[in-house]
Amino acid sequence: IFKWDKTPKGMEIWNSNHTPKTWMQFSVVWVSQEITQKIGLNKIKNYLKDFDYGNQDFSGDKERNNGLTEAWLESS
Repeated sequence: IFKWDKTPKGMEIWNSNHTPKTWMQFSVVWVSQEITQKIGLNKIKNYLKDFDYGNQDFSGDKERNNGLTEAWLESS
């Protein structure tokens, strides 16, 4: 279970606890952000390189240092 921190998350359906099934079903961004932070930027970059997946751009928003949590939303 991914526990919601009670902070409004942008979509009503995201404002609750989630399971892996509901995370994928509803594309729950905050769960994805928690997971990417736990995996870490170096591991993610290595996996993307090994799989030759996507544009591998983890820069995120310019000058905001948010590549780990935002790159897949902003940089692709």
